[in-house]
Amino acid sequence: MAAELQCRRATLADREDVLNIITPFEGRDYLPSLYNHMIADPSFVGVLGELDGEVVAFAGAWVINDGTTMMTKGSRVKEGLQGKGVYARLWRYLCDTIRDSAPGLKYEEFTTNVHNPLLHRPASKRKYAELYRMPIRCYSLQRELIRKRTFPPSGRVQEMEVEDLRQILSDKQLSAVLFPRRLVIDWHVYLPIVENVDIIKAQGTYVTKTGDEGLRTTELITFGDWYQCEEYLAYSMDVFGKVDDTASLSEHFHMHAKKAMELHDGDVRFLIFIEPELLDVTDSACRLLHFLPSHFFTTHCVWLIREI
Repeated sequence: MAAELQCRRATLADREDVLNIITPFEGRDYLPSLYNHMIADPSFVGVLGELDGEVVAFAGAWVINDGTTMMTKGSRVKEGLQGKGVYARLWRYLCDTIRDSAPGLKYEEFTTNVHNPLLHRPASKRKYAELYRMPIRCYSLQRELIRKRTFPPSGRVQEMEVEDLRQILSDKQLSAVLFPRRLVIDWHVYLPIVENVDIIKAQGTYVTKTGDEGLRTTELITFGDWYQCEEYLAYSMDVFGKVDDTASLSEHFHMHAKKAMELHDGDVRFLIFIEPELLDVTDSACRLLHFLPSHFFTTHCVWLIREI
């Protein structure tokens, strides 16, 4: 059946056909909210597969790390065709399409959660290596309490332009302090290099920082990205750097909470990606803001990588 698959680039006009392939993630699917943005993004390549004129599979990837890595996202295959070679055929087409403009492509990355059976299959362990793993804290936003909560302005926590990240990543010493292992933003694991800034900028990321005047004094950076689910706004926060006190981190989270409330007037769920050494201070900061602990998602996010 896979031999009959017709593959081509996905377009904005294919949106409804792609979304009708399958409804995954128990209503937490990000593709309905992000499809148009992904397809319009020049750093993203989306492809689909058709059988007898019906769209039965979709695969896509951002090309990151200076053209060496494809970060797959949103892939899906119609029920009844899974495990029959459809995705393998489409994946090869995706790789070939990306290599037309990125001949240095070497790796595929993808994101999953710690409960995915794929992590424990011997065949998968031979094929993929674990690139990175981060704990996730999940919270629900109590809107009225956020509105009432105020912080004495410290003058050190402020919004930062994504473009400023270019200067930070150019400073190897500062970059190594803030991002000693990897740079994780919106479920993507990046190398901390300036070539990724335009890709990050295109996502519409909201950034806050702690520091005195000038970027060289930056001590803590938090990134915020979001998508609309069926029942709520999912807002992801990524935290990097040094946290000296709970109040400073709470001020960051408060700014992101207000940003989320501007974006959506209903239920907001936070997913905070945090380095293990910052878990305790993160929990304390969230308690100050009366964030409600939730279990709507996994406890850890895992990124896998393989050479292609």
